[in-house]
Amino acid sequence: VTGDTPHNGEVHPDGDEILYVISGKLRVIGESDPNAAVDLGPGDACIDRKGEWHRITMLEPSQLLHITPGPRGDFRPLR
Repeated sequence: VTGDTPHNGEVHPDGDEILYVISGKLRVIGESDPNAAVDLGPGDACIDRKGEWHRITMLEPSQLLHITPGPRGDFRPLR
């Protein structure tokens, strides 16, 4: 499946989130600088900083490994 996540962004206040792309291609967009989106492919990784609202869009079918600190977190529902 390609397209946007089922929400309008998420945040992790307990620590940084690590994203690692196993296959496919996706885009990570941080709210603090949406024009600096990062495209990731197989073997690429990035860190979403603690407290940074962000969104992930799949550009092609993908497998993503994420290590997300918890237990707190929040998301914005689609409108």
